[in-house]
Amino acid sequence: MNRTTYQILLVLIALIFNITMQSQELQPGYILLNNDTVRGMVADQSIRRNQNECLFYETDGISKKYSPVEIGGWGTSEIHYRSVPILVKNKEDIYFAKVLVKGYADLLLFTGNNDLERFFIRDKDNQYFEITDPDQPRNDGLTKGKLIYLFENDPQLREKIYKIKPDKYQLAQITADYHDLYCLDGICEIFIQPKLKATFHGAVLAGLSQASLSFPESPKHNVDNPYPKSVSPISGVRFEVIFGETHNTFGLRTELLFQKNEFRGDDVLFEMSSMRFPVYAVFYLGNKKNMEVFGGFFGTWHHKIHTQGGYLVNQLPLHYIYSISGKAKNLGITTGIGHSFMLSKNLKLNLSGKFSSSFNNMKMRYPVQKIKNGYIHLDEKINYTINYIDFVIGFGF
Repeated sequence: MNRTTYQILLVLIALIFNITMQSQELQPGYILLNNDTVRGMVADQSIRRNQNECLFYETDGISKKYSPVEIGGWGTSEIHYRSVPILVKNKEDIYFAKVLVKGYADLLLFTGNNDLERFFIRDKDNQYFEITDPDQPRNDGLTKGKLIYLFENDPQLREKIYKIKPDKYQLAQITADYHDLYCLDGICEIFIQPKLKATFHGAVLAGLSQASLSFPESPKHNVDNPYPKSVSPISGVRFEVIFGETHNTFGLRTELLFQKNEFRGDDVLFEMSSMRFPVYAVFYLGNKKNMEVFGGFFGTWHHKIHTQGGYLVNQLPLHYIYSISGKAKNLGITTGIGHSFMLSKNLKLNLSGKFSSSFNNMKMRYPVQKIKNGYIHLDEKINYTINYIDFVIGFGF
């Protein structure tokens, strides 16, 4: 073999080795060997290979293939497998099943023939149970019955199990709920991304709003400042879309709110009829997702503004005629918290409190020079700030 041929072979061997290593996607990981966790590098291979073998590289670079019989499992920071007895073609053998939920009970996934997904529960006694019937994969009743049996017939979970369609996302949620009920000091880990399933909801709103109005002072105008706070009824409607069915549930919400405020100073009256159009990001918390925190921004339209008395413009006498334009459109920010109560299967009561603030401006017209038939007027924009504290009751569906 001449030198050129030898070099070509070395290059080919290096390329083949590089392609093989890339296809195996070596990652920092571990194996469970004799109840000990051994660190090293593992190969994330195809689904079939991952279920039948673990290619493990020790810290000194020595590699070895482990079967499910030899080790208790393996994994990386993102994927985890455990050795599970599984019946395949009427023969029970040990395979690696992928961990979807790790907690008081574990949920595991094994992909069988024709890519059929089979789910297994490891209970608190370290026993494994298949919760789907491979011969009747659409038999929801059988699956729900097994779930109720394995989860000790808990009344809260039983009601929830009856309502679900048992796919892997719902099974992960049920397993996590079981952990939250019985394990108070342990951490439940979910290794499956939530299924983004959108549900739409609406509500009618009523409540009270406390508003505060303030103007900055300037050489051209000196508004009676600050005004006493104004408390007024608030009403409106709400629409929201909720995404996801796991512990990371969130949603988007929009509202249309109506109110009328009166701000009275010693010599000044301000009346404002307004509409607010907020858009929130909402995060639902707690085991039952009945607590919420939200934040966002809102547009406000003061469509009727009326004032009486109190402007001092360049020391003009109060009997001079002045007026304020009847509309103002501005933006603000808002944040709040809430809690929901189920009144029936389809009716929900929501209590929420929020703080909102907007920085606004409106146009004031005032006289500057008297002429034969009247006055010469100038327009000036006046900044003002309105803060709202709202307490709202929503009846949702």
